[in-house]
Amino acid sequence: MPAPSKTIPRPRRAFTLLEVLLASSFTAIACTAAAMMIKSINDASATTSGVYAAAADTRNALACIDLLVEQAPLVGFWDNEQVLLWRNDDNHDGRINLLEMTLVHYDATAHRLSLQDVRLPPNTSSAVFNAQNAPVPLAQFATSVAASRITQHANLAVRPLIDGVTQCLAWCDGANANSQIVQLNFTVTRNDGAQAFSAVMTPRSRTREPVP
Repeated sequence: MPAPSKTIPRPRRAFTLLEVLLASSFTAIACTAAAMMIKSINDASATTSGVYAAAADTRNALACIDLLVEQAPLVGFWDNEQVLLWRNDDNHDGRINLLEMTLVHYDATAHRLSLQDVRLPPNTSSAVFNAQNAPVPLAQFATSVAASRITQHANLAVRPLIDGVTQCLAWCDGANANSQIVQLNFTVTRNDGAQAFSAVMTPRSRTREPVP
């Protein structure tokens, strides 16, 4: 009986140079397209990050200012870029003192909205403390003089609120330290454009007028 014939497997055909070049080209095209897509996603994310950062910073800034305005017994000097607040009667003397005031200030050069306070460092002598905490008459509080005094001493405490503020407008409805409404309008410019923000704030009701 004849022995069964064995099937000899054919040798595998090697890829031709043309096929290798085509495969390499397709792979390079796919990698390039994927890299471009990833770059566009990253660029879009970086672009829109300015919007979210500005919105978050603005909400925090407005919340801080709104709390100060609400708690302020009086609102004093204001102009297109700043509002002066009698923050609280800390020493309960019934008078406005320099250390009891806060200035909401817009620095047009640095494009920054900030709070300026007079804060003395620990272990300050009583003589220096009393000199810095001098009472401010009510008439002076309602003028630019008090704001100027805050600015002169503001290097002791300046709290930045938000950067990139390209325009700011402060407005109050009252006069002679008797405001009922404080309004802030400002524009924040980031890498993806500009956004306008506006807030209307109301000081708390006052039970008594300060002693001049």
